Amino acid sequence: MRRKAYDRSYFDSILFRTKAASQRNHQRLQLVLACRPSGALLEIGCGKGHLMQVAGFHYDVEGLEVSEHATRDMAADLRRRIRIGDVEQLSLPEDRYDVVIAFNVLEHLTSPATVLTRLALALKPDGVLVGSVPLNYSLVGRVHTALTNVFDRTHCSTLGLGEWRRAFDGSGFTRQDLFGEIQAGPNHALYVRGPLWPHISLNLMFVLTRA
Repeated sequence: MRRKAYDRSYFDSILFRTKAASQRNHQRLQLVLACRPSGALLEIGCGKGHLMQVAGFHYDVEGLEVSEHATRDMAADLRRRIRIGDVEQLSLPEDRYDVVIAFNVLEHLTSPATVLTRLALALKPDGVLVGSVPLNYSLVGRVHTALTNVFDRTHCSTLGLGEWRRAFDGSGFTRQDLFGEIQAGPNHALYVRGPLWPHISLNLMFVLTRA
């Protein structure tokens, strides 16, 4: 059932018309590079592989994607690095990755806390999980989350900020770096820090370090 939800109509919608060389992907890559400049990287929910494509210049990349449709137009050398399946059902190797990335993925899972624990175990000691979720907090974030939930019916875990903090705390991560993202379409975004970020951001960005 989950795979059928992520068919052609999902990835061809206006919300997912992304580009590999977009400003948003460049910004995400720079964030990841600042955490760990090289090593083994796994992307959860890699979609059409745009971020994997640019990350491949710096990392030994692998991907996990629930939708077979999303990978159909990829170059063969990228596609063979991707495993098709549901992260909530598949096993992951332990102590393998220096970096795991999961941008706007956890909100699609029925049990994100369970998956967070498994992602922590898949990381090497001191490895990092970098990603984002809708920021269901303050008037700005709550309105944005409500609207995205209407347009994307696959969202099932748009939690509050405090709930995400507790999920991160209980999943085997020793350090949290949380900040905000203001998004302008699928290809442009701005990161926001400082005391006001929870009140003006649309997405919650997180960098979590494994013990």
